[in-house]
Amino acid sequence: QGGFGLGVIWNWQQRLWIGASYTSQPNVVGGMTLKGKLSNALTTQAPTVANAELTQTLPDIIRLGFRVRPSDKWELRLFADYTRWSVFDKQCVLDASVEGRKCNFTGADTALTKPEDFGGEDPANIETKGTIQHLPRFWKDAGGVRLGASYWFVPQLEAYAGIGFDS
Repeated sequence: QGGFGLGVIWNWQQRLWIGASYTSQPNVVGGMTLKGKLSNALTTQAPTVANAELTQTLPDIIRLGFRVRPSDKWELRLFADYTRWSVFDKQCVLDASVEGRKCNFTGADTALTKPEDFGGEDPANIETKGTIQHLPRFWKDAGGVRLGASYWFVPQLEAYAGIGFDS
């Protein structure tokens, strides 16, 4: 389920640094499947155990940062990031023993505003075949910005102050 990350830092005359990085989605293009056992204990009887898969798509992240040192005593930093959480649209738990398992429910995109239209009532429906649980997500992309400054009283003693916003 690996991905990749790529980062670069450019330095100009030991006074200005510019950094950028990209971290891919797990599996590079998203879609990941985690395999394991699901234990259901819904009554006083012994729990049922089944081989299960959890499917989901996690985000990629873009980051950009600047650091400038106008003097030996002062340094200013600015950092921003953007995370594409909108690709994390659902999580599905599927019965791993079912061939051709799917988790595409009708009305998933409007499940919050029109829950009566969310469904997959027909267990034979190929789009929901083998689904144990479907969790629609309505996450939005997120970003953040941080600004900070450092002052060195002596080379061994630095004071830092910063402010930031994260959505």
